[in-house]
Amino acid sequence: MLGTLWVAMLASGTLAAVVCKGPASVAQILTKSASDAIHLCIGLAGLIGLWSGISALAEESGLMDALAAAVRPVTRRLFPGLPSDSPAHGAMAASFAANLLGLGGAATPLGLRAMEELAKASRRPGEASDEMCTFVLLIASGLTLVPTSILAVRAHAGSAAPASVTGPMLIASTCSTLTALLADGLIRGARRRLRRGR
Repeated sequence: MLGTLWVAMLASGTLAAVVCKGPASVAQILTKSASDAIHLCIGLAGLIGLWSGISALAEESGLMDALAAAVRPVTRRLFPGLPSDSPAHGAMAASFAANLLGLGGAATPLGLRAMEELAKASRRPGEASDEMCTFVLLIASGLTLVPTSILAVRAHAGSAAPASVTGPMLIASTCSTLTALLADGLIRGARRRLRRGR
């Protein structure tokens, strides 16, 4: 389905370019777009590499453990079934920090590591635990204080005010995170009632 959608979008875009600007414009657009994509990818790769290196240094220096200890009161309430000494707390804290800084690419390996730790702590192997579902909801809702990647893309695209989206994004991501937490609480409550009813 998604492949069909992409083909339809590419075909309609190509047709629109041919009709509006002539057949020669398609080659120009392809060349410029490919060049822009390469420059953007190299810029973002540098940014992701920087933050991945910083997170590795933070882990080796013990900063990750300190971060985990700082957020443990919050994660203990959000993940009540997770043992307080689980390494998942540190991995989740690092992933949340990367998300808060808008580093989606750097947050991905940290999030995968957190999911591995949550899977180890799960009492039902092979099944998504409540903690895993809550973590996915929090990461997907994407609370962002500084949308670093988006600012980099906007600056690369020549925006006159790349940081102008920071406020609206903070409001939107706060609303989405609060909604995710509310939905998670309601679903957990409903599941508990169902289990008791059995």
